[in-house]
Amino acid sequence: MLSSRHFSKVHSLDDWRRAIGDCYLIDEATYLIELINWLDQDEQQTHYTYQQTLAFLTRWKKAPVEQHNWPQEFLQAYGLNTREGVVLMCLAEALVRIPDKTSARAFIADKLSSTNWQDRLNKQQSWMINAATWALVWGEQILEPVDSASILQNLMRRLGEPVIHAALEKVLLWLADTFVFANDMQAALKRAQNINHRTPELRWHYSFDLLGEAAITHSVAQQYQHNYFSALAQLARTEHKERYSLSIKLSALHPRYEAVQYTQVFDDLIGTDINPGILVRLAQHARLGNIPLTIDAEESERLKLSLELITACLQHPALQGWNGFGLAVQAYSKRALPVLGFLDQLADELKIKISVRLVKGAYWDSEIQWAQRAGLDGYPVFTAKKATDISYLACAKFLLQSHHLNPQFATHNAATMCSLIVMAKGKPIEFQRLQGMGESLYRQLLAEHPQIHCRIYSPVGQYAELLPYLVRRLLENGANNSFINQLNRKDFSLENLARHPLTKTEECLQRLPLPAELFFHADPEKSRPNSHGFNMQITRQRKQLMEAIKPWLTHQWSACPIIGGHYLKTNSAINIVNPANNNEQVGHCLQADTKTAKAALNQASDYSFCWRQYPVKEKAALMDKTGDLFEEHRAELIALLIREAGKTLSDAIDEVREAVDFCHYYAQQAREQLANPLPLTGPTGEQNQMSLEGRGIFVCISPWNFPLAIFTGQIIAALVAGNTILAKPARQTCLIAFRAIELMLTAGIPPAALYFLPGSSGELSPLLTGDARIEGIAFTGSTHSAWTINRALAARNSSIASLIAETGGQNSLIADSTCLPEQLVKDVIRSAFGSAGQRCSALRVLFVQEEIANEVIELLKGAMACLTIGDPRETRTDIGPVIDKQEQQKLITHINEAKAGGQLIAQTPLPTGLEHGSFVAPTLLEIHSIDELQEEHFGPVCHLIRFRIQDLEHVIASINRTGFGLTLGIHTRNETIGQKIAREINVGNVYINRNMVGAVVGVQPFGGCGLSGTGPKAGGPHYLLRFVREKTVSNYLAAVGGNIQLLTQKPSAPNTE
Repeated sequence: MLSSRHFSKVHSLDDWRRAIGDCYLIDEATYLIELINWLDQDEQQTHYTYQQTLAFLTRWKKAPVEQHNWPQEFLQAYGLNTREGVVLMCLAEALVRIPDKTSARAFIADKLSSTNWQDRLNKQQSWMINAATWALVWGEQILEPVDSASILQNLMRRLGEPVIHAALEKVLLWLADTFVFANDMQAALKRAQNINHRTPELRWHYSFDLLGEAAITHSVAQQYQHNYFSALAQLARTEHKERYSLSIKLSALHPRYEAVQYTQVFDDLIGTDINPGILVRLAQHARLGNIPLTIDAEESERLKLSLELITACLQHPALQGWNGFGLAVQAYSKRALPVLGFLDQLADELKIKISVRLVKGAYWDSEIQWAQRAGLDGYPVFTAKKATDISYLACAKFLLQSHHLNPQFATHNAATMCSLIVMAKGKPIEFQRLQGMGESLYRQLLAEHPQIHCRIYSPVGQYAELLPYLVRRLLENGANNSFINQLNRKDFSLENLARHPLTKTEECLQRLPLPAELFFHADPEKSRPNSHGFNMQITRQRKQLMEAIKPWLTHQWSACPIIGGHYLKTNSAINIVNPANNNEQVGHCLQADTKTAKAALNQASDYSFCWRQYPVKEKAALMDKTGDLFEEHRAELIALLIREAGKTLSDAIDEVREAVDFCHYYAQQAREQLANPLPLTGPTGEQNQMSLEGRGIFVCISPWNFPLAIFTGQIIAALVAGNTILAKPARQTCLIAFRAIELMLTAGIPPAALYFLPGSSGELSPLLTGDARIEGIAFTGSTHSAWTINRALAARNSSIASLIAETGGQNSLIADSTCLPEQLVKDVIRSAFGSAGQRCSALRVLFVQEEIANEVIELLKGAMACLTIGDPRETRTDIGPVIDKQEQQKLITHINEAKAGGQLIAQTPLPTGLEHGSFVAPTLLEIHSIDELQEEHFGPVCHLIRFRIQDLEHVIASINRTGFGLTLGIHTRNETIGQKIAREINVGNVYINRNMVGAVVGVQPFGGCGLSGTGPKAGGPHYLLRFVREKTVSNYLAAVGGNIQLLTQKPSAPNTE
């Protein structure tokens, strides 16, 4: 059926699976041309469709005003592309979720005072819009901060609260009602029946969607399951049920709906023939009640998992021959067309019909952002809107030709609607629209084409579940290039709206920069590549990586000191064991002694001047080459990080990427900051220039928690700045450091500039911190060790050395009652327990406003229970071991003491069989004050503190009082509160409404203040400046026989003003 070269030899489900994989990140322009060719519509056909669309829109525009949906005018006035629209969205959802009046009132004041509602008055034709705006104006004025404390003003503010709530509820609940069909199924059925009774000529059908996003706990998933079963039961009992269907979201059925958790998800959702899982039982109930069931679309990384589950479900004996199953396919996905091919083949083999709701897609911004963050080779979705329009038509052509798929076309675009009617050639087809969108268009369409019908996608649920859905709807409505948005503009052009997408191919071929080009700049000196990553949720990428690292999972490494490029044999060696299994030896490392270190120091001193004179751009090229070699050897580096440092697969991938980013970023910064002297303005006849050059010998001391990234970042920065390096890794992770040094030398870094000194801190530190030739130390580790180094440097009778220290922190997160608890919990899990809590930035203390504390605790308990602890080599593992038995015992001692004091809230159960590793169960403890913590507990332990919003100042003061200042998280939707905390807290990195870990080089420069470090921030624009010294050269040119510059300068007219 498909003539595209990608699908011409596809004959089986496995063939289609491969085709789906081929299209995941396929080149957009190349693939788009194939889709255009396959559509095979000549200029005459596209012009005919254009004429049909233009005529339809002309008739729509001339239709009686009553048919136009006036709420669209409101959305036009306050779309998400306006600040006011964002404010309305936040208010509409938050007011029904914020439990305490103090926070609610502050939230309203924050949002209403952030924009000028009066500017919107009388700019709209509808009196209802102006009336709604007046309510917002009154609220703004009532809650506007006042300087005077007069009795009258205070009275106004007291009386303002009920007034503003009443006004806002009228406007904001109406906004919610525009998009949400009803609060529950009973009300939804009643509303549907009333609508059809009033307008029988429109023949509306309904697909009910129970509001809710992905479950994060088993209890939440069970509630969704109960709601779905209840909805099916109610639908089965109603009259005219042929007009109704139910949409379900698979990620709402399981809290770990991820490809890497395939076995667990498959067992729970599919089960066996004898004991069917949740999805199969839902489908059975739907079949018995004769209710069509549709699986909603998810993010692209869940597509393969969804297809496999749907396949298994339809192959279940209890569902043989059932034609009531369907799913949504997103046309913005590059895999949409082969997905349809897969479904067509599946339906053919099972002798059934599968319904397909063809949509354009609702996660576009997230898909783009994720691909860029992950450093993928391309995007899983089309990046041009017109390309999605063409993909939609290509998918529609396939659906209309298929004998096994029942198409349902979801669109609000009149050009698309008319194209489909032309393509259908009079065949009855089903359209779908979203509740609150496109009603007037479909009224016109249904009146003109009795052979079609339209199904309304009807969300059902409480307003507390509204926000994610409302965000997506307002994004669709408010986007500047949205058809609905353009249609409601007073200056819209019917001709432009009616244009066929095939006449706009030049717009289709415009694309976003690829993820690898994210940091490209018009000036090559300011450009650098993004590091390459993997998506472990994509089967093909996961298998490719696992195959690549497989040989390294049993490899034995050997390391030793490297001096002047020579591998030295010493008398002392240590064995390196796997933290996940201490019975597995990973390798061994020969240790440097004082004699070795002295030899390295002498050679580094001799070469220091030579390396300082090395051209900056040539040094930078060597650093870029190092980054390239890291990527070439990433399979080995990932395996070594897993086995030596206990990193999970995802953490190991991220660390290699960070190391690569350090190489390219510091190379780019050196070209920009260090390559050319800075000319300084002065009197004529004199040339003044300031240059930056290396200081001399730097010692780089790195930690075990980021043994590749931090180790690499310190060395590359110091090297490219013109210093020779003595590199001392952590004892526990010297093998990965050794391989990094080898790759740096392979890249061409002179052996005389870089020395590797694994060894005992007790033996080497006196020399490395006390020798007068040391010009600086870059250190990451404990605060106590930083103090020791600082005292040693100060005790020397020599030049004052530079100390760049990044140490620990009592990192906190403050969450007020306006936050989204589900998002908060996701970020807490990632920040506190990811990487086994062994990040410098990891969350240690969680402050939660008392009104939401119980809810947050229950969600945290459930989310912690879903974590998988185990061998970090397994793709399904969330939490691996801590670094060694010593660290394990420290953490267990702290946890046991807290348990004895009744502070335990929750702890993830440790599976059996992990006794040979240094595993610590993720633990949540409750304390009363941060002052109870005398030190940082460097592992998967989080301490929760309840607070009153009136005591926020005391919370901020207590965090500042610790003296640590590394990271702080804030979860609030009150921008005033967020800005206040960020302004008053003494930390280096503040993260608002996101997790607190995973700082990206050049994007989120990382480093603290106070007891947490000296700065400057690693991965930031000022970092290199601490590795250099300044030199100013003033050259009096006139001293050699006259001022040539002045003599040759052209005269200019005097300024007479």
